[in-house]
Amino acid sequence: MKRTILNLLMGFLVLTGCQKYLDVKPDKSMAVPSTLQDVQAILDRPEDMNSGYPGLGEIAGDNYFLPLAVYESFSVPEYRDNYIWKRTPVYRLQWTSAYRAVFCANTALFHLNDIKAGTVQDELLKTELRGRALFFRAYAFLQLVQIFAKAYDPGTAASDLGIVLRLNPDITTRSRRSTVQESYERIIADLREAAQLLAPERPMYATRPSRAAAYAVLSRTFLSMRDYERAGLYADSALQLHGEILDYKGIPTGRPYPFEPYNEEVLFFSQLNGQTNLQPNNARVDTNLYAAYAESDTRRQLFFTVNGDGTMSFTGNYAATTSNAQFNGMTTAELLLIRSECHIRAERFAEAKADIALLLKHRYMGDVQAMLLDKNGDELLTFLLDERRKELLFRGLRWTDLRRLSKEDQFKKDLKRQLGTETFTLPAADLDAYTFLIPVEALENSDIVQN
Repeated sequence: MKRTILNLLMGFLVLTGCQKYLDVKPDKSMAVPSTLQDVQAILDRPEDMNSGYPGLGEIAGDNYFLPLAVYESFSVPEYRDNYIWKRTPVYRLQWTSAYRAVFCANTALFHLNDIKAGTVQDELLKTELRGRALFFRAYAFLQLVQIFAKAYDPGTAASDLGIVLRLNPDITTRSRRSTVQESYERIIADLREAAQLLAPERPMYATRPSRAAAYAVLSRTFLSMRDYERAGLYADSALQLHGEILDYKGIPTGRPYPFEPYNEEVLFFSQLNGQTNLQPNNARVDTNLYAAYAESDTRRQLFFTVNGDGTMSFTGNYAATTSNAQFNGMTTAELLLIRSECHIRAERFAEAKADIALLLKHRYMGDVQAMLLDKNGDELLTFLLDERRKELLFRGLRWTDLRRLSKEDQFKKDLKRQLGTETFTLPAADLDAYTFLIPVEALENSDIVQN
């Protein structure tokens, strides 16, 4: 609770204390950040740096469905189109919010070069702030590349269109798209440098990145690339620094939002821009997914709220909000699932089972070892992927999983939507190449090529 109060206080101070730097320009003759505290204020602004990441992957995924009446009530055409995979340019905030974080990070990096560190403490803070800025830039790029570029394929990444890699705050620089390979190389380079610069200690506020968070996002990045060896290594590095797991058996049920936003399991806090589609009163949890939760699984009671029509809404949001802003940050649970999957793919089944058991004993009532006893190979991997989906739903990760797994026959899945008498389908064969269309506003006065 103390940690929650500190984070809320920080959010209030940031909101009221750094307004004059939000519109900072690269022209040094204008009022610009001139101290380390000014730069810190820019990076500490949560609505710019920790919110608004594109939620289109969750909107297009299979964790939920929309009743026909809800679907037809949406006044914004893009909200309906995204749900049925109709390729029209997306709502601009799904693009601009993430690039706002990139701009702020680039602004911080630009002005840090000119700020002199007068003391040892100042030098340490300057190093830390550079690490934070690099982390935020890479984090935003990673969110964007999952939505607006094809899934990573080592055979075509050097020619596939990636995202716009803005590396300075000069708004007059014309934008162009990089390749998928260049996009991932930049993400990885920024995160690796950030990991060297950020302190190993857990930060005072979960909205600030740490070395463990940088390792964690590297792990998520390599998983999306299907580079399971490095994904597992970075997950392990993160867990060595931050390994606390929230025990769900000790959390009271009966509350619609039972989780503290900045609990001990959170390495880094961020939220999706999920649009109206993902609001709990609109999105109904997929019935087969809900049925997969055993009675002994505490997530069955903690994650869901029953609606008047008998359907379920997801209210296990670590952001603890009734809005569409779903938590999509990094947790130790996600890292255990990544490390376990990577162990399985390397046929280290004993190590994989140890990781799964460690997580599940904090989620299930009763003996979890019996659930794993006879499982090995593909059966264990299937079990792990099912647990991954049940643990990480509505965090914007399912879309990336669907795309990377579409290349494996035993796990690929066609997506279907039913609206009245109409059925819409996105075949698994098309998933890895599926990209959302860039907003029209982003194409104007730029060299950006549309998907």
